Amino acid sequence: MTVPQGKYSFIHKIIDGITIAVNTVNVNLKSPAFTASVQMSRIRVESRTPKWLLGDLRVTRLKDPARGMILIFKELSWQTVRIEASSTQDLSLTPLRLLTNQARCRITIKKRLSDCSIVASRLVLILDDLLWVLTDSQLKAALHFVDSLTGLIKASTNVVQRVKAQRKLETLPEYQAQLDQSKKAPDAQQLSAAQRYFNLYDVRETSYHFFSQRIDLHLCDDVGVGRSSHPNLQDGGALQISVQGFQIDYYPYHLAKADRSHWAKYREASIPPALWLEQSLNSFREAILNISQPNRPPQHASLERTTNYGQQQTTPASPALGQQRGGGGGGLNGPNQTAAPSVPGTPSSGVSNHNSAVSPMKKHVLDNLAKLMCACVVMKIEEFTLYRVTTSGNKQMPKEFVSATR
Repeated sequence: MTVPQGKYSFIHKIIDGITIAVNTVNVNLKSPAFTASVQMSRIRVESRTPKWLLGDLRVTRLKDPARGMILIFKELSWQTVRIEASSTQDLSLTPLRLLTNQARCRITIKKRLSDCSIVASRLVLILDDLLWVLTDSQLKAALHFVDSLTGLIKASTNVVQRVKAQRKLETLPEYQAQLDQSKKAPDAQQLSAAQRYFNLYDVRETSYHFFSQRIDLHLCDDVGVGRSSHPNLQDGGALQISVQGFQIDYYPYHLAKADRSHWAKYREASIPPALWLEQSLNSFREAILNISQPNRPPQHASLERTTNYGQQQTTPASPALGQQRGGGGGGLNGPNQTAAPSVPGTPSSGVSNHNSAVSPMKKHVLDNLAKLMCACVVMKIEEFTLYRVTTSGNKQMPKEFVSATR
């Protein structure tokens, strides 16, 4: 079915509200390193409310006519998934098998009303408790599978990046979505009730998420060569790893200078990695300016000292860098932003108008640095437990060996 282009109309509402039910889907994959098959049963795609409940189709869409945007909420669910992969390079490896129970994927799509183009989307994959038992040979097969899959993903990513590099950055929908992050948000009191409700569920940038409440991984040794010669392990042993609250967030098109306050359960100002990232961006900016201006006096990024995870002491920023605290998360300020007060003894002392002192080359560099984008991955684990090795002759409950929280 070809979706008509143009302004968002009644036919688009019908297409976006369609419910799809499929009994079984079989997918076979072949590569030089492995062959795999994926079987999914009882697949269902249907519209949901912003709170992911069943409801009338009219409440499964949120529209903001002032900005010309619409949000669509869909949920993909399935009963079981069976994945089987076999190595083609080492036929002695046991096939890798994974069977998952009921799971769901929540998809939020943000479209532009004028031309129905997708501006941003959010995909959240939620799995029930997962139990996976692996032997030595299956673990080796899993590593072969991951290594081969990583190579394919990198090759595909490079191709996509080359294609996107041929177009202007400003024409990318992802970049337009990131520009909204740096704009000053209007006063909440001036917004209508519909606009405030839209902002509550707004998708400000494309992101992908994975969450599982509990993952139990059992590693067992194979019979034969390679098994431990210890008397207690002559009949085999198993190692159990338990992970609770496992979550991965991936943001492929994030504007480096923009803040991360809209990220799910992300406390930007209270964790050391956020401070490390800011210092890294400042150092990168300083290196670029030094390369573009060889005769530029050496400057240093501001020094920060962290006290008690989040309380930081900051020395005054160098005026030549034009840094400001409390602004964007990346510290890469554009040329139109107000510069920091001049510090005696620096090359820019006594200059009343900072913009007049900015050379065309530096302005060009700052303009391009303001468009710098990055891909970010955030992994969260609520609790991690490694249990002691258990044997077939030991009937006791596994005891914790290593445990950590958050």
